[in-house]
Amino acid sequence: MATPSWLQSVPHKFGDKSSGTLKADEWRTMATVYLPIALISLWGTGTIHRSSADAIYLRAVLDHTMDLVCAVSTACLRTMTPDRMDAYLQYLKSWTLGLKDLHPSCNHTINGHMAFHIYDFLRLFGPARSWWCFPFERLIGHLQRITHNHMHGELEATMAMSFLKGARLRQWINRPDCPAILKECKILFDKAFGNDVGEGDKPADSAYIATPAMLRGFVKSCKVALRARCSVNQTMYSRSSTHVGNSLVMFYPKGNKSQEPIPGSIEHIIFEPNGKVTFTVRQQLPALPGFVDPYVEWPHFPARVYSTSLSSQLEGVDPAWITSHYARWAFDKNHAVLLNLSRVRASSNNMVLILNTRPVGIIFLSFSWAVSGRQVGDEWARNLKDIFI
Repeated sequence: MATPSWLQSVPHKFGDKSSGTLKADEWRTMATVYLPIALISLWGTGTIHRSSADAIYLRAVLDHTMDLVCAVSTACLRTMTPDRMDAYLQYLKSWTLGLKDLHPSCNHTINGHMAFHIYDFLRLFGPARSWWCFPFERLIGHLQRITHNHMHGELEATMAMSFLKGARLRQWINRPDCPAILKECKILFDKAFGNDVGEGDKPADSAYIATPAMLRGFVKSCKVALRARCSVNQTMYSRSSTHVGNSLVMFYPKGNKSQEPIPGSIEHIIFEPNGKVTFTVRQQLPALPGFVDPYVEWPHFPARVYSTSLSSQLEGVDPAWITSHYARWAFDKNHAVLLNLSRVRASSNNMVLILNTRPVGIIFLSFSWAVSGRQVGDEWARNLKDIFI
């Protein structure tokens, strides 16, 4: 399966002892990407089974599993509406009621009861991203990796000071008025700690060439630089010949946001001397006529079947028209399933999206603000002294 580089991968030998234990984000990727695509291709509409009894039972198991998949996918969206909250509750209710019927040996646990309260939290606090505890768990992980002397009483101060020094340094070297010598340090830090996303990395003057004939219809400049990859708003995009997963994008056709985004693959990344970036994209063609799409039955699981072929025509796409990446798996030589990986999807009924952080989110934002060192003064000398002393 072709996936973008930002999507958390899962062990290739999932289930083996050597693969270890999956983390929460790996479980989410497994449950909302790989597992449902595989199960629908095995047990969905149009599949063949040894007997009608097997077909009926496996279809029931699939429907039951997809209730949980759709509930998790809906709850993890970064935008929330009343319809999505109600859909989450209905999916979870259907999954809970069907558990004992399909799996008599399973028992209900307290986790199932707690999952119903997520509906209340969605109504009170908005999208789960604004109040879930993963940021704090990551913070704990950072603190655990700080070197200390195991002396209780001093240990806490050592961890706090080390974290604050690092946070303040990161904040200062990201300021637009950061001195040139510190910007050089930022480049080294980004490369050393994996934050080298290439944001704003303009090509050197020597990289510009005469605009190829096939690209003259997409740019106005007589010279362009062709790049293998680029980062826009901290999202990495690549041409298909460099990284297939990073080239698969959903975009508004001709920038018209009143239409549904369509899938395509980036073929060229074009930089103009004025800094403008343009992608040339080939659309993913629709599935062959008469093909029955087994994925269309679950509206809250945004996977659909397309042709494995791409359009023969290139079209210019502004990065601002792109809504997300998508995952692609070719299950035969003519057809591929495409899963829209957007976690910020527009409401189908044009209702106002709920983006309510409320107290929990505000507490977290206040904590982040204080730790990042943004409340310190504006004098460089004094603040650099505070960082290291």
